Amino acid sequence: HPTLGFIATIIIAAGYVPQIVHILRGRCAAAVSIHSWVMWTFATILLFIHAITGPDIVFKVFTSMSLFLCTITLTLVFVYRKNSCKTNFKKKRS
Repeated sequence: HPTLGFIATIIIAAGYVPQIVHILRGRCAAAVSIHSWVMWTFATILLFIHAITGPDIVFKVFTSMSLFLCTITLTLVFVYRKNSCKTNFKKKRS
């Protein structure tokens, strides 16, 4: 049923928010894997190409949203990859 697909899409979109907010607030992405985000974005591009050729509106919306959010995250990771923030490198107690 399309409603379940749209609900899942919203939940998945919400999953991107903490990562994006963390990068923006700290202006840091030193602990985030740029290689992972490159792979996720590339896979999402392939899924998007597949989705736009099919009839499933939920899949089209899902892949469009995922591609948009992957691209934002990858861009932020690339921009802030050399910056580190306090939350990524906490000192160990002896």
